[in-house]
Amino acid sequence: MYSAVYDHPMRAGLQRRALGALFLVIALAMAGIAVASALHGRWVIVFAAGVLAAWLASLAGRGLLR
Repeated sequence: MYSAVYDHPMRAGLQRRALGALFLVIALAMAGIAVASALHGRWVIVFAAGVLAAWLASLAGRGLLR
């Protein structure tokens, strides 16, 4: 069942910023994993965590800057 509560423009903006903040926190965590993996020489994990961190940071930027 569809509710009109989700149509409210203030709620949509708040949800977008909340998702942006969540993606930013996860991106920072992935960047930390990449750094820790680099210090231990686990280059496959460095690459994967770095790519995920960059992708999540781009999603965070879209959510926070709109």
